[in-house]
Amino acid sequence: MAAEIVPGITVDAAVAFGKPVIAGTRLPVALVLGQLAEGISQEEIRAEHDLAQEQIHAALRYAAWLASQETVRTALRRLYPAARIRTAADGMEA
Repeated sequence: MAAEIVPGITVDAAVAFGKPVIAGTRLPVALVLGQLAEGISQEEIRAEHDLAQEQIHAALRYAAWLASQETVRTALRRLYPAARIRTAADGMEA
């Protein structure tokens, strides 16, 4: 069963291994964001994947939402759970 995590973006354990996808498709959000990051135009992405402009915006909203949920320290802990991570901002061990 699909769950909408932000408007226009869903997750479903039975679709794309549970990764976020553009609602109503099997297209992973990471693919769209990766193409945008590589400089592929929104128009090219829309044409290649038969997407509406609002679906591209949904992917960007998801990226903004996700970025607002994370801190560098939290992300580094996930990547390097055994590391002693310190930040310059607080000088504290993470």
